[in-house]
Amino acid sequence: MAYGSLISEPGDALNSHIIARIPQTTPWPIEYARSSKSRGGGPTLVIHPRGEPVKGLVFVLNLKHMGIEVARELLRKRERTVAKYIKKVACAGLNDVLYADLPANIPDADLKPRHLAQLAIKSVVPKSERNGIRYLADNIKQGIATPLTEAYASAILSMMKADDLDVADRIAKVRARNRGRLLSWRKAVWLVLATTIFWFSGTRAVKNTGSLHVEVTTQDKIAKPIPGALLILMNEKDGYASVEHTDLRGRFNWEVVQAGPYRLTVEAGGFHPRHHDILVTTSADVVVDGTSVNSVNTEMMRLTAPNKAGNPMWRDATGRGHTDEELSEIIEKHSTWVASMGKEGSPADLSGAQFSTTKVAHIGGIGYFHSTEGYNFRDSLLGKFLRKANLKGAHLANADLSFANLDEADLRGADLSGALLTHASLRDTELKDAELDGAHLGGALFEPKSNPKIRGTAGTKFLQFARYEQNPDALSQIRKQFEENGFREQERSVIYAMRQSEAQKQLFRARFSWDSCFGKGRFLEPNRAFEEDEGEKGSKQLSILTRLFSNECHIADSLDNFSTHWLNTVLFDWTCQYGMNPVRPLQLILVCWLGLALVYPLSMDRSNAHSRYRPASGVYLVRKRNWSEHAPLQQIRFAARPIRTQHRWRSVTKLLGREFRLFEISLCFSLLSAFNIGFRDANVGAWLRMLTRREYELKAVGWVRAISGFQSLFCLYLFALWVLIFFGRPFA
Repeated sequence: MAYGSLISEPGDALNSHIIARIPQTTPWPIEYARSSKSRGGGPTLVIHPRGEPVKGLVFVLNLKHMGIEVARELLRKRERTVAKYIKKVACAGLNDVLYADLPANIPDADLKPRHLAQLAIKSVVPKSERNGIRYLADNIKQGIATPLTEAYASAILSMMKADDLDVADRIAKVRARNRGRLLSWRKAVWLVLATTIFWFSGTRAVKNTGSLHVEVTTQDKIAKPIPGALLILMNEKDGYASVEHTDLRGRFNWEVVQAGPYRLTVEAGGFHPRHHDILVTTSADVVVDGTSVNSVNTEMMRLTAPNKAGNPMWRDATGRGHTDEELSEIIEKHSTWVASMGKEGSPADLSGAQFSTTKVAHIGGIGYFHSTEGYNFRDSLLGKFLRKANLKGAHLANADLSFANLDEADLRGADLSGALLTHASLRDTELKDAELDGAHLGGALFEPKSNPKIRGTAGTKFLQFARYEQNPDALSQIRKQFEENGFREQERSVIYAMRQSEAQKQLFRARFSWDSCFGKGRFLEPNRAFEEDEGEKGSKQLSILTRLFSNECHIADSLDNFSTHWLNTVLFDWTCQYGMNPVRPLQLILVCWLGLALVYPLSMDRSNAHSRYRPASGVYLVRKRNWSEHAPLQQIRFAARPIRTQHRWRSVTKLLGREFRLFEISLCFSLLSAFNIGFRDANVGAWLRMLTRREYELKAVGWVRAISGFQSLFCLYLFALWVLIFFGRPFA
């Protein structure tokens, strides 16, 4: 039994089996009482007591003895419904007549011509003919008339200001197209604002970066490049230091460097050292001595004569001045003593010496001394070590000990206040009673045998960037002393240093286990296989398979270390830096609140609001109609109202006012979503709801609900993390 769109559109599956069409009036009353999802929410014909019988057709099918169940399945697929709505009746002289009894979803109170016309107009989309207006026009052409048909069609023509339904359909498509363009611009604006908030409000603020290109040549007419020259790039402000060497062309490039002031030191054997105070900018240029250049070109002068001797460069414990030659002799004997394991030479006894104006640098196990007056002692100390040196009570205030190897050295009672210990090695170093107030410990390997004064250690800079490789006992003891003496901020810095060292060890173990299975350097150099020929590649693949099934392969350990490293990094480092930054969780909650408040307005448009009987994605206001306890609940979807004015400036002000009101609603909903989950009575979301003058709820539907749920869980985790950090020590 066909009535409505089934008459003109039976579908290919049914149409191929139809052998006859019998006109027949429906035995039931029919009315436009269902909002169809397949037609964009437009009203369609269903069996309803307020209607009346209409003209229809009975399709006679030839199924070649396949049975009535096949016909039932064909009708079910055509109507896109479930089997229970396909029923059977006897009519038109036939015993088995199937029909679709779809339920009505428009309440009787809303079966009015104007409301049906509104649903039909909203169902129109630009590139589709399946809408309520076209459905009504096709039914009228088929001679199907219900009690509401005439008034329903007149309401559409009146609202669209058209003469017939075909014209009304075209006008509605034009309006839908214009509305879609406006909504696209509106969504684009909100999306850009949300992206801007998340981009510029990240907890790890992305600083401006630039690049640095260095070229080292000889200072003569030939300008011959100097390969292997030592490049030391340092930023004393944040403790950053990088050590590299030039290539065969005397060049090296730092592609990504944080913008800011740096000091570049260039050294090479047989040449005077050069120093450049440079400023890295966000552009491709750097500023050297006030001049903007594309790269730093360092011309080095060869050593033609030794530095002037006889000038006192440092003083011993008795106050007697000494020259660089005497210092070279002492360090050379000490180097011999270290290399021969005490059989030759003599240990350097520099206890009580004053090196406050001396620069001591160590790269790759070699110690260098440079005077801040510009004197060069590098050649006289080439290959000498500072390990196990006796610097007890030495005055090294403000000395530059960057990259110095002070392993097993005796620095008891030494004055290291303000000293630059960036990337220095302090393994098994005696630091008892040493003064480290103001010292820079960025990147320093801190594993001393005895710890310095606790008050001086509390005044060190960049303590959070200190590290350990094997023994964390020194940092652990300092952390406990900080806790006992009330240095809470310094305690958190030590915890961060220890956790970061553990994370780096996990990452190293993961890479080592990976390389044991797939070959050395394969994880660090993924493009290396492309440089091999086919034969080498095949043999390497065979060796990889051999290692995979050997006892040396620990791929499970690699995956375990990788997962542990990244889990700790994402959950604890990025969110709170292992407790060192207790405010960051609240900052993340604020960013999440404001950022998602710019995302939720994307759902507040009228394009998805086809019908309130088929809830669309968005934010809904749920409240009682009145103050009575038994009052029914009212659900209102927040959507942007159309601007009804022809005045240009007035329409702009109304548009801005409308979007601002929607943003206010989004702010409220985002705040309630952020604190939707609480701890028993400690529920911030419930406290916020008690501040309103009227009781109501904001509910989400569709994709908005998914984002709101993620926001609730994420903010709950951040809030719990902030409470634990502020009132406890979860990472100690």
